[in-house]
Amino acid sequence: MGNELSRSPSNPRTDSSSRSRSRSWWSTKSGNQPTTPNGPGSGSAESCSANMGFSNDADEANLMWMDGRMYQNVRGSTYFLPRDDEELERINTQHFVLKTLFGGNYLSPVRRVLEGNGKKILDIGCGPGTWLLVSKNKDFHDGYNPSRLFESQHISSSHHPFPAPSFPSQEMALEFPNVSCVGIDVADVFPNKKPPNTEFMIANVLDKLSFEDETFDFVNMRSLMLALRKNEWPDVLAELYRVTKKGGLLQLTEMDIQFTTTDEFAKSFLERVSFVLAGRGQDPVVATHLHNMIMDSGYDCIVRERKDVPIGWNGTLGDAMFEDTRSTYIAAAPLFSTVFAMTRDEYINHIEQVMRGLKSSEAQLKWYSALGRKPEEEEEQEEEQEEEQEEPII
Repeated sequence: MGNELSRSPSNPRTDSSSRSRSRSWWSTKSGNQPTTPNGPGSGSAESCSANMGFSNDADEANLMWMDGRMYQNVRGSTYFLPRDDEELERINTQHFVLKTLFGGNYLSPVRRVLEGNGKKILDIGCGPGTWLLVSKNKDFHDGYNPSRLFESQHISSSHHPFPAPSFPSQEMALEFPNVSCVGIDVADVFPNKKPPNTEFMIANVLDKLSFEDETFDFVNMRSLMLALRKNEWPDVLAELYRVTKKGGLLQLTEMDIQFTTTDEFAKSFLERVSFVLAGRGQDPVVATHLHNMIMDSGYDCIVRERKDVPIGWNGTLGDAMFEDTRSTYIAAAPLFSTVFAMTRDEYINHIEQVMRGLKSSEAQLKWYSALGRKPEEEEEQEEEQEEEQEEPII
């Protein structure tokens, strides 16, 4: 794939332009039972450290129990993974795997946008708030050698490569203490303690958000492939475009569930999973075209990256991704054991064989991240004028 990304022709705002829009404008606790909140919701920055309690009291309208675990119960939602402490710990670990892979919590141009006072961040589907808040830091660099992966690690839409971001021990709210941070999710699994610049609220991105137009300088949305149907993505991105300031940024990060493996048993299982997800209206390969969706919604895609992740090999990072994958598929037992016509025990045994195959074949999966910039007003006017000039004279 080349270094420049062109506007998708499906965007009515850009049908007449196929030129590249990339610009170098910058030269927890474990266990299955719900826990009791540890105290009031706000605290100092120093209090947001390793032993954060999570407020996942079961709201009967939003949560339900299946197979001894707590699952989301939101009308119209396609999300089928649990919302208990065990799942929150998995999400926390996965966060630090991704932070290791991408060298930080954001792609390089973001820092410039967040400099100064009065800036605002929105985290969509924030879950336990790990991306925003400090928690027990985990480093998966030990034994990890990116050169052992047999596909390209980086693709960028930028004319000039950006320097790799640092790997701060703090998450977003404390790395940028002068920035106002808001995290939203459909279920209250938010941390009980938070710094004064952070706010959490229950909200569904499928509905119109309560924020005014052009509120946020940086919007982040990660791992919502299982929460959104294919036909819902355009409306969601349109809503995110609405709340993004002109010149502001949108970052999307998703996993491609089609692992690279030579194990036929694992391949067969993953193909069946993709078939099931597609049948539910979801897009199992949405990660591979995040950049196109960003451009379709009106942003300029300025950076795109792909990171290849080992499954059960290549150091502690591969070990962590192995456990993350295994835990995810076991947590999805209520759905997949049913559609595959298996008992729970049969399904668990099936998953264990899949995982052995992935590890022995040195499988890997791909994570994609894409960064879009909302054009400034003068850029939009310039583009409209160019389109008018390109109209044929009758």
